[in-house]
Amino acid sequence: MMLFNIFVSTIENFKLNKQCSINMIKGKFYLILILLLFSLPYSTNLTVAKTIRKSKSAERIVSPSAFYTGAFYINGNSEFATVASARGWQGDGSKSNPYLIQSFSIDGFGSGTGIFIANTSVYFHVFNISISHLSYAVHLVNVSHGELLNISYRQISLSPAIYLQNSREISINGTDGLSSVVGIEVQSSSNITFTNNMFDGGGFRIKSVSNLIMNKNFVHYAKYGVYATDSKSLFFNFTVIWYSEIAGFKLYNCSNSLLSNNTVFNTQLDSYRIKLSHNTTFISDVADFAVNGFVALNSSYTSFIGCTSKRNTLTISARSVSTAVLVGFYLNNSDYSFFRNNLAFKNIKEGFLVDNSPHLTMENNTASTNGDGFVVLSSNSSKITHNLSYNSTFSEFTAIYNYNLDFSFNQANTNPNGLLSTRYEVFHNPSSTYRLNRLFKNGISGDRYTLNYIEGISGNNLSFVFMDDFATNYSLYNGKNMLYTKAWTNGVMVNVSFDGYRGGSYNFTIVFRDGYGSNLTIPVHLIVIDLTAPAQVLGLLASPLSTTSIQISWNPSTAQDFSHYNIYRSGIFINRTKSTYYIDTHLNMTTSYAYQITAVDKAGNEGMKSFAISVMTLSPDTTPPTITILSPIGTVYDPLNITVISADNVKVASVNYRIDGGGWSKLIQKSALIWAVILNKNTIKAGNHTLLIKSIDTSGNVAYGVRTFELRINNTTNVSISPSSKVNGGSFVPIQISSVLIALVAVFLIERKRR
Repeated sequence: MMLFNIFVSTIENFKLNKQCSINMIKGKFYLILILLLFSLPYSTNLTVAKTIRKSKSAERIVSPSAFYTGAFYINGNSEFATVASARGWQGDGSKSNPYLIQSFSIDGFGSGTGIFIANTSVYFHVFNISISHLSYAVHLVNVSHGELLNISYRQISLSPAIYLQNSREISINGTDGLSSVVGIEVQSSSNITFTNNMFDGGGFRIKSVSNLIMNKNFVHYAKYGVYATDSKSLFFNFTVIWYSEIAGFKLYNCSNSLLSNNTVFNTQLDSYRIKLSHNTTFISDVADFAVNGFVALNSSYTSFIGCTSKRNTLTISARSVSTAVLVGFYLNNSDYSFFRNNLAFKNIKEGFLVDNSPHLTMENNTASTNGDGFVVLSSNSSKITHNLSYNSTFSEFTAIYNYNLDFSFNQANTNPNGLLSTRYEVFHNPSSTYRLNRLFKNGISGDRYTLNYIEGISGNNLSFVFMDDFATNYSLYNGKNMLYTKAWTNGVMVNVSFDGYRGGSYNFTIVFRDGYGSNLTIPVHLIVIDLTAPAQVLGLLASPLSTTSIQISWNPSTAQDFSHYNIYRSGIFINRTKSTYYIDTHLNMTTSYAYQITAVDKAGNEGMKSFAISVMTLSPDTTPPTITILSPIGTVYDPLNITVISADNVKVASVNYRIDGGGWSKLIQKSALIWAVILNKNTIKAGNHTLLIKSIDTSGNVAYGVRTFELRINNTTNVSISPSSKVNGGSFVPIQISSVLIALVAVFLIERKRR
């Protein structure tokens, strides 16, 4: 330690005296460093160095420098505690009181590591730290329970600036990095969180990681914004990548990943690229201005939902032509994939290109102003339905060499300025199905219409004008029933009337046909408003259940469009129900309440209130139970038999006893009125005793009874009555009468008297 202080003092003198010789300082540095190494032969630093040398990434690690102001180097929990004490860090490393390392700067000489922590499991927070002019900013090895917050680094020379290795439960938030190296690299770790980090010049590198969450991060000008390999359970959310040389997001050999609401702008090759990565889902992600938007290769169960890929028009002079597909969405050799509600806009080649990817589902996607809209090749057992493509330079839809293809309900609108444009190139698809694909011009789409009107009002029409050179006829269907078929003419308005329907909900379909043999299907949902309220509710009954609750019931409503009942207490709405009974609770005791019920239909019409009925909650029970002690009486013998009769006007909840002021114990209920227990000489000693009985009813009323008695040991508890009767030749036999029998006789006499 003394040598270390000498070294620090030397450096401080160097700072104060700028005229010192650089060579002299270097000589002192090496001399003191050699002395330190010899004076600390068993230093934990050497142990960590050995551990690091065993790592595959050993050549990338530069020993941290304690010579820079603020830098620190920790190996193990005990050393963490020592350094924390020496530096005055708050906390004890527990979950509730983590170490707090905060608010200082680390400025190096161009090499070393600012913060190095290894082999710890304590809880710590590092925040508001500025690091510059070093090889690495932060390096964590085999660390858990750490948080890095608001770390700022500049001029870091080696990748990565922040490195996590074999670590768990680490969060890095609010990092501001300006350097040309990778911002954060994490390897062989789990339960990692990155939030609100910003890197200018470097991105994220992820390898062999599980359970990683990235939320609201920003990367500008990097080779890869995010590059993940051999990882699983990854979640990327609201992250922005602005200019990347190769890919915004690249996933290789990953599984169970979710990318949601991310944006990649101005990428020199692929905005999003996955390969050999399964169960990947993209939701509302945006790819803007790249060579390719979304690329999935050899990746099964890939889903694209609500994503946008646009303006993929970058030149590729510096790249191989074979890699430049120039498409919005490109899927190759990836089975069981799914596209829904995605948009491909202004891509030089295909909006959607799928090749050799069986069991594909594409529905409700839109391709606008691309070279080709949708191209599906050699993808068997696929479903291409309800998609829209328009203003393509060449073909709106191309489907070739697909076995068992369902190609239905798609719409191709031709570009009036695209002389080369064709609407469908669909052929060589054996065992396939084609249904109701639309071939209309000028951007006509099959929208769903909803029409509302009040029952009895007329003039409820829908009007359409379509442009088609081969218009033939249209039909109106109510469900599956065709109501009529009429002719229609190119450019002439068609009026479809929906007058005359009673209150309720209806589903219609209008089908327009042209000479191509194709149809335009328009669903119409009709709602006729019902203003007729249900009839008055009858048969209302009410009865009290307790001092605080009342039950009411009534006859069911006869309304065909019945929805529910409204319940009113004293004229005020209190609840609704679909049942024909209701229990009102939390009421006041001995209080009268008036109830009314109304029926409500599905249109919201409420019927007349029922006749009111009044009922009062029950009065509180203030009558205590009665107690009759049958035994013991006078002098009794071991074992002691305690038998009590207790009755109540409602119900007895429990009967307890205690002897000579001891603790209370419970008697066992033998019948509706009898409570008893038997105690032997091990429980109670011989002598005079006082027995106290306490009976409690369900309302909490209490009654007491007392009895004094003498207990004698080693005698029978039975009473002998002699003589009685002669048996077996005239000898007298004692008759044994138990105390229980006496109790039963007493109960019988009491019950008879009560009757």
